[in-house]
Amino acid sequence: MHSIAAALFGLAVLASCTDAPPTVVMDGWWNADYAKTTCEQAKAWQKDNGKLITQVGCAAVTACPEMAPIVAACALDPTLEVRGFETMVATEFASNKDCSSVRLVHFATPKEPSKDASHALSRQHWTLSLNYTPGAKQQRWAILGPENKPYLEGEGAPGEIARKICAIVTHRGAAVSN
Repeated sequence: MHSIAAALFGLAVLASCTDAPPTVVMDGWWNADYAKTTCEQAKAWQKDNGKLITQVGCAAVTACPEMAPIVAACALDPTLEVRGFETMVATEFASNKDCSSVRLVHFATPKEPSKDASHALSRQHWTLSLNYTPGAKQQRWAILGPENKPYLEGEGAPGEIARKICAIVTHRGAAVSN
């Protein structure tokens, strides 16, 4: 009887050792491109509305209070800001004990993928993208599960994003099908 229990215990330990931790690939390529596109749109908006804003003031122009901080943040290439935010998200993953079983990998560009990113992309993984708006403290995010299911999204600061993503990929929240 003890040998059967020991064998079952051994199989359980062996099975748990072979399960790879859930991997989240942060899509830095998407994140930077999204921020650059947002800046292009903000600069076009500024060009179209700049004279009117000068004449009547920002408060009198539709969308100006929302767009002005984006225009200001887009004075420089937003890629550095995106990378800084990604680093803050990664720091939150690394420091959150609820994320200890999650592997986070950064994918910067398809032209020069890191060895870790190439390996992660060739296996089952979750994809995390940020719909990054320069100048915003909270960012919209989306996560796509293995085999493109489920698709979930939200908005938050780096710590909130890490907590929610870890809960999703470790199945501590509800099982979602879509």
